[in-house]
Amino acid sequence: LFPYPTLFRSCYGGPPVGPFLATCAGHSICLDTFGPPSASEDADGIPLHGEAAVSLWSLTPLADGCVMHVNLPISQLTLERTVRMAQGHAVLFVEECLENRGSKAREVHWVQHVCFGPPSFGAHGSFLEASVDLCRSWPHGYEGGQWLPESVDFHWPFAPTLDGSAIDLRLPFQHAGKGFV
Repeated sequence: LFPYPTLFRSCYGGPPVGPFLATCAGHSICLDTFGPPSASEDADGIPLHGEAAVSLWSLTPLADGCVMHVNLPISQLTLERTVRMAQGHAVLFVEECLENRGSKAREVHWVQHVCFGPPSFGAHGSFLEASVDLCRSWPHGYEGGQWLPESVDFHWPFAPTLDGSAIDLRLPFQHAGKGFV
């Protein structure tokens, strides 16, 4: 797993959340858990959202992209991800293949986790669009900084807020220090 130096603890906090926050920059893969680890997973050293985001990946360059590979020793999974740019277009193709190296079939949580913030996205001029319809807010808050009530269904992009009004989630930076899942 990712070596988690003491320096990072002061910036991002301790396990199980800190190691994930120290490695999350724009996009990460939550594998093979999403959310906080169970007591037994925590005892095994599994951080928030699983091993994939905090493990060392290998990278093989391609002419139009790269192939990334990671072995997850605790969950006994191997993930290979191929990323390619479309020739002459602003399109990114991502293909993933997950292999269970364990002896039994099992449930797997495999989530693409996207975080928006500086330097790629800022408070002025950023706009998000998603090809979704029915949404549900995260049932576990947002560590005291949430915009949305927990476990509420809504239609994209307008979500109910904690004060009973509605917010357009396409404009992500309307309140400093606030976020949502």
